[in-house]
Amino acid sequence: MASRVLLASFMGIILAQVLSADEQVSVGHTAVLPCVLDFVTTSPQVLWIDPKGTTLTFNEETQTSDERFSVLHPYSREYNLQIEETRVTDDGTYKCMIDAGEVQTKTVKLTITRPPTISATSGNQVVAVGDPVTLWCNSTGIPDPLISWTKLEDDGKSNDLSVTGREFHIANASVGDSGNYVCTADNGTPPPAQAQMVLQTQYAPILTLPHSQVSQQLGKDTLLECIVQSSPHETALWQRDGVPLVDGTKYQLSTWDVGDHKVHVAAVVKSLEISDYGEYVCVASNRFGSTNDSMTIYEWNTGHIQLKKRPVDTTVARGTDSVRFNCTVEGFTHRDSLSWYRKRPNEELELIFTTDRGEVEGERYEILGHYDLLVKDVTLDDAALYQCDILGVGNYSAFLTVAGEVYCRDNANSSIISAGETATLTCAVEFRGIIPAWEVTWEFNDLQMSSINVDTDNHLERKVVFPAHPKDSGKYTCDISAGRLFRGQCSRSLEVIEGDTSAPVCQGKEGIDLATFSLVLGIVVFALILLFAVSSCCIVTHYKRQMRIYRNSPVKSDLSQDANGSITMETTRLTSQEEPLAEQEV
Repeated sequence: MASRVLLASFMGIILAQVLSADEQVSVGHTAVLPCVLDFVTTSPQVLWIDPKGTTLTFNEETQTSDERFSVLHPYSREYNLQIEETRVTDDGTYKCMIDAGEVQTKTVKLTITRPPTISATSGNQVVAVGDPVTLWCNSTGIPDPLISWTKLEDDGKSNDLSVTGREFHIANASVGDSGNYVCTADNGTPPPAQAQMVLQTQYAPILTLPHSQVSQQLGKDTLLECIVQSSPHETALWQRDGVPLVDGTKYQLSTWDVGDHKVHVAAVVKSLEISDYGEYVCVASNRFGSTNDSMTIYEWNTGHIQLKKRPVDTTVARGTDSVRFNCTVEGFTHRDSLSWYRKRPNEELELIFTTDRGEVEGERYEILGHYDLLVKDVTLDDAALYQCDILGVGNYSAFLTVAGEVYCRDNANSSIISAGETATLTCAVEFRGIIPAWEVTWEFNDLQMSSINVDTDNHLERKVVFPAHPKDSGKYTCDISAGRLFRGQCSRSLEVIEGDTSAPVCQGKEGIDLATFSLVLGIVVFALILLFAVSSCCIVTHYKRQMRIYRNSPVKSDLSQDANGSITMETTRLTSQEEPLAEQEV
C-alpha cells in the first residue's frame, strides 16, 4: 500500500502530498506516472528523475533528448510524467522531487509488462503404443508466463488436461493419446500465446465388423463390411479359405477412408450361389502386427433366426446405473424385424426400439450387441414388463422390479422401552413391479429371529415382536434381498431398562415433574429424621432427670420374719412426697 506523508507548509512553503505508488503498463503503450501536490502557496519546483538518476523534466520542461518523456500539467497541482511507447528498459522506480524550501520526494515504481510468446516447442511426434512421450513448449514474457496444456477433441472442443509447466508427459502412449495438443502461455498481459503439436501413436490394426453374420437368398448380392483402424495403414482385405478376394465378375471390392485412421473395407458377393455360403475373413496388418475377424453368410429361410439369450425377470435398487435385458439373436438380416416394447400396469404397449427405423426412443435406453436392451439410470417409474418381439419367431418378455431404500423403525419410533413391555421392530422397502422372491432376515447378536409378514401393496414389511428384557438391549439388523442384483440393509438400536418409561410427566397445577418430586421427597424424609432425633433427645433427658431424683430419695427398711423363722429386710427409696418411685409414671 502506498504510504502517505503530509508535509505542513509554513510561511509560504508548499504543503505536498508525498506518496509511493505503483504503475504497470504493457511494453509499447503509454505510461503516466502521477505526482499530485496538495496545495500551493508559492511556485514549486518539480523535477522527475529516472531510475538511473537522470533528470527527465523540470516543471513542465523536458531535460532529456528522449522525446518520449514529457510532463502533463492539466491542473496547477498536477505534474504527471508521461512516457510514450514504453520499452522494457523503462522499468524501475521514478522520483518526483518537489522543492519549496525543503525537498520532498514521491516515488512511483513502473513495471513494464510484455505479452507472452512461444519461443520453441517439441513439435509433432510419432511414437509406438506403449512408448513414453514428452511434449514441451518454451515461452518468454514479463512477468514469466504460466503454461497450461489442453487437447483438441474430434468435435473441436478443448479438453483441459489439468497440467501446468513447460512439459507434458505420457508414461505409456495409447491409441487414444493420438491427437492435437495445445500449450498456452499466459502472464496476465493479453494476448496469451499458443502453440499446437500433433501426437501420432502407431499400433497394430483394430477390426470392427458391423455384422458377424448375414442371411441371404440365392441369386442375391450380399455386402461384406469391415472397418480397420491402424497406424500406419498398410494392408486390409477380404479372404475366403485363405485366398484374397479379387475384384471382378464375382466380387466387387472397395476401400475408403472414414477418418481417425480408419478405413472401410467392403466386398460385394454377386449373385449368390450355394458355394458362396460360408465364412469370409477380413485381414489387416502393418509393421506392428496383424489381426482378423470373420463374417458368415447363411442361406435365408424361415428358420434362419436363432434366439441365443432371452430376457429374465430382474429386481434392482432404485438408482442402479443400468439393467440389461437379453434378446440375443443370430442369423438376423436386414429383411427381418425386431422390436422392444415396455408395458406398465394398466397401460398399453409402448414402443422403445424397432429395427425398421433403427432408432431408440429416449436417451435412457440403448441397444447393445445383437439387440439386447439397456435401461440406464433406473427409477421406480422404470418398473414394467419389457418385451422383445421378433417378427415370425415370437415375443419374449421379462419384468423389471425396482425397489427403494430399505429402512427400519421400532416402538413408536422410540428406541427405549421398559422391561416387560412388548418390543416391535419393523423393516420395510417400497417397490414397483411384480412381487419378487424376497429373502428377509432379522439378526441380533448373530442369531436369526423369526418375523411376521405384514406386506401391503408395493410395500414389503417384516416385524419382529417379543417381550423386552434388559438382556435384549443392543443392535438389531434387517437384511432384505431379491435375486443377485438387489440387496438392502438397515439396523435399529434398542435399549431395555428396568421400570416404567411410560409414566406421564405433569407440570404446573396438575402435578410435578420427576426432579421436583425427588426434591420434595428428600425434604420430607429429612424432616422425619430430624423429628425422630429431637424426640429421642427429649426422652433421654427426662429419663436422666428421674434417675437423679431416684438416687437422692431417703431409704425405708422394714424387717419381717416368716413362719420358718427367717428374717427378711425390704428396702424402699421414697420420693420427697413419701411415695414409692415404682408408682410414678414416666
